[in-house]
Amino acid sequence: MIKIPELVLEGKYDIDEAYVLGELKNYDFRSRDVYEDKCFEVCRVGGYRYISAEDGSCRMIGWQCNFASIQNYDICLPTIIVIDVGSDDRISSIHLNENFKGSQGIPCSFRYLERRLKAYEGVEFSQKNDIMSNDLGTGCRHTFEVMYGACAFREWCIKNGETDAWMSEATVSYHTDDGIVAIDRNSINGTETVTEIDISDFKEHIKYDHNGALCGCRDMKIEGFALEDGKRIAVGDAKYITSDSKADFDLKILKILSKPWMQSGKRIGIKNKFYFSHLWPTTLFGILVQMFAIVVYSDSYSYFQHCIRGLQKDEHHCACIGVCEDIEECMKYFPDFEMDDLF
Repeated sequence: MIKIPELVLEGKYDIDEAYVLGELKNYDFRSRDVYEDKCFEVCRVGGYRYISAEDGSCRMIGWQCNFASIQNYDICLPTIIVIDVGSDDRISSIHLNENFKGSQGIPCSFRYLERRLKAYEGVEFSQKNDIMSNDLGTGCRHTFEVMYGACAFREWCIKNGETDAWMSEATVSYHTDDGIVAIDRNSINGTETVTEIDISDFKEHIKYDHNGALCGCRDMKIEGFALEDGKRIAVGDAKYITSDSKADFDLKILKILSKPWMQSGKRIGIKNKFYFSHLWPTTLFGILVQMFAIVVYSDSYSYFQHCIRGLQKDEHHCACIGVCEDIEECMKYFPDFEMDDLF
């Protein structure tokens, strides 16, 4: 049986940035002997802590940390955001922890992304608010996922009468001779769901474009399983992807990944879309892209970074300030960027 990942920051801890950061930095993502002699190679942990007051205001901390082991080099990239919401359902304060280092180049700076987040103060903290749901609004996929996930988690807490709640999740992946295995473990107030995604038959057929984006494959196999009481329960039938363009590949894989995402939420009573889970297809795809790169490009750090850039950028748009190649590109895609943001 495959070992499931350990969780971090379970329970009702204080909303304290330094404490959360310390727990993330001490997290052992590798977890030896996962399956035979394998270790986890890519990992993302994340979660939320929510405490509300009688007047409906609340204080939250949302966190995410990305880990990877490439060429004997360990990557640890924490994103921690503290949010205060008033009784009027508007953000009264939002702050990015200064230890944020991004996952790309120098432009992925704390100073700039903190300023982008500050623009949300006074904004209605609701999933229905187009400003909140715009995934380009923060200038960074990491800060967007944490902020929007916090918004979705707060609404879940309100709907379920929770005034003091937490969520912790660990999503890990490693490769085998057959392909990639990803395991997601999610716990909300101690109620857990565990999901496995297996992807095979791709190494010899997958294609990348010059930007590092996946743009084609032939008969790539994807299977989803719920792990319950030591058993693997299939989530639908095995699916296969054949594609010859980036747009078509993205559409097909996101559609397939949506089933285990929705099923994971249903198993713990979430009937609507599970936006505060890493199984959200756009989020899970980003994690899987890292594993594809490790397998296809034989653990090369340079190609690993190149493929992450391909996920965020093409000839027409740039979804993340960190993948801009120079100051001119920063100014093109993010007109509010300033040179002072680098220092």
